[in-house]
Amino acid sequence: PSIARIMVDMFAMRRALVLEVIRLTAGRIPKGGTQGARIAMARAWSLRDQPSYAREDFEVMRHIVEAAQFTPGLWLLNRVAEIWLDAASSLRFMILAPEDYVQTHTRFFDLLEKGEADAAVALMSSYLERHDRKIVDALTPLARAS
Repeated sequence: PSIARIMVDMFAMRRALVLEVIRLTAGRIPKGGTQGARIAMARAWSLRDQPSYAREDFEVMRHIVEAAQFTPGLWLLNRVAEIWLDAASSLRFMILAPEDYVQTHTRFFDLLEKGEADAAVALMSSYLERHDRKIVDALTPLARAS
C-alpha cells in the first residue's frame, strides 16, 4: 500500500483505539482524576505550533488511562505511541490543534469527572471524527492514486 493509504488507516486505528480506551475508562475516573490530563492538554495547546504537539496531545490520553488505573490500556497506549508519533511527525504540517481543542477537552474532562461516560465518548467521537476528516480527506486521493 501507499504511504497515504497507510496514513489513512493509521488515523482510523488511532480513533478506534482512543475511543475504545475512553469507553473502557470513562466510568472509572475519580473526582479530580483529570488533573494530570488537564495539565497535559494545556501543555499541548501551548505547543500547538511546534513539532512536539502530537506527543503532548498523546499524553492527555495516557493521563486519563492512568487516572482510571487501567493498566492494560496503558500498556497498549505505550506500544502504539511510538508508531503514532512517528506517523504524526511525518505529517506534522497536517496535524494541527483544532480551534476547539481546549474547549472540547475541558468539556470532556468535566463529563468524565461527573461520571457521564456515554456523553464523554460521544463528545470525543464527534471531535476526533471532525478533526481527522480534514486530514483523511486530503490523504484519500493520494491513497487511491497509488
